[in-house]
Amino acid sequence: MRRLLFSLLALATVACGSRGARWDEPLEAEGPFVAADRLVWLNRTASLLVVLDPQGGDGARAFDMVGRIRGAAPWSGGMAILGGRGDAPTLEIVRLPGGERRRIALGAAWDEIAVAPDGTHAVLRFDPDVPPAAGAPPVRNLNEIGVVDLAAGSATTVVLQTEALVPRAVVFQPGGTLAALLFDNAIALVDTAAPARRVQVPLKLRDGTALRPAEALFSPDRSFLFVRAVGSEDVLTLELLEAAGALDVSINFLFVAGGRSLQDIAVAEALGNAVVALYASHVALLDATGDSGATHVAALEPDLDRITDLGDGLLLLTAQGFATDRLSVAAWDPAAGRLVVDRLERPLAGAPVVANGEAFLPQQGGTTGALTVARVERDPARLRLDLQALQVAGQITSTAVDGASGVVFLGLDLQRPATVDDTATGGVAAITAGSLASDGLLLDAPVRQVGVVGGSIYALHDDRLGDVTLAPLRSLRREDAVRYEGVLLGGLFDRGEE
Repeated sequence: MRRLLFSLLALATVACGSRGARWDEPLEAEGPFVAADRLVWLNRTASLLVVLDPQGGDGARAFDMVGRIRGAAPWSGGMAILGGRGDAPTLEIVRLPGGERRRIALGAAWDEIAVAPDGTHAVLRFDPDVPPAAGAPPVRNLNEIGVVDLAAGSATTVVLQTEALVPRAVVFQPGGTLAALLFDNAIALVDTAAPARRVQVPLKLRDGTALRPAEALFSPDRSFLFVRAVGSEDVLTLELLEAAGALDVSINFLFVAGGRSLQDIAVAEALGNAVVALYASHVALLDATGDSGATHVAALEPDLDRITDLGDGLLLLTAQGFATDRLSVAAWDPAAGRLVVDRLERPLAGAPVVANGEAFLPQQGGTTGALTVARVERDPARLRLDLQALQVAGQITSTAVDGASGVVFLGLDLQRPATVDDTATGGVAAITAGSLASDGLLLDAPVRQVGVVGGSIYALHDDRLGDVTLAPLRSLRREDAVRYEGVLLGGLFDRGEE
């Protein structure tokens, strides 16, 4: 395995030179993001965008940003960066790999950016826990958001008038232009293509009790928004309506008699305009319009709290957390009204990931990790849930899926010290859905995060200056892997090799 290091030899010179002021405070960095088939870090202290090309082999490139970086998000062609002084805030649209940029003037120094999945629009908002940027007015309206047309390079300031403080999350309409902004006691729907089209929905019961949205999902056909609220047993349904070109909503409350403690909601293309609601005592498929004749309900004995869509109308229900009394797993076919329950050997250590209709469940406990593969099949007379347990060296720290090949990758901490004869303390395992054929790569440091970028797998190690190993997806061989250490120093210091 090759190792590429970014030299620290120039540190003293740089600290005293033109960039010296940038290093008078602790390094504040974030990343990596995956953008345009590259890994990207933000060096907030030095106002740099640091980019690593998995296919390039030449190390990292750094791009100067305007002012201190306040927020960032990937878009289809690169990165969108909030920066500039508080009295001259900007959004820089950086195209990778070349670093070409377009600068958009903003009406306020917002702190956070969310980009729509199709990369056409973005929503900007304040962070109430972050003080105003240097040069910005000392008082700001946290109900003020920005809506950006990334293609046109224009930004519109929108002042919402909810009674809540600030939007806590943004949910985009798949294949559409609406954005749902979730406040503590309200939801605002804004058309990002025409920001004047918007509607605000206070979430208050008749007795004045406020409902705090915890989760929101658009229906597959984009005509409904389903909301799970803290402390409510009902699923709030907002039907999206058009009235003389204006946006409007109709609100309904969906529930199951006897359902208690709503844990999770989900939608699935194969289930149409319905929402799956998982309670501590039941699981239900609720029709968006409230048609009780289209409701499907199954009683549950185990306490489950997570829904995973397996495709083809099949669902897997699992329990989060490390408690040994929460080992149940269930498969449900709502259309056929069939439910089957089984039991895992160990508690889950993370969310299930799905590849080719199979669920991969990472587990922890003991000196080694474990992975259970769940397959759900429809037989003529019953529903089958097959669980196959695999032993894994060390502990599973993260998971990733390559959708094209159906391969699931596991980041590993082998939890052993390096020795003269064996320097491996981490690794990446690869398992192919269906055949369960396995491969792996042993590394010289524990893996904190694993992911797919372009045609490579990346394994992030625990180092504040950026330490990552890259290997081709189709060749997990140690001799083909390259480890980059000190990535966040890219563009500041010379690079050496050993």
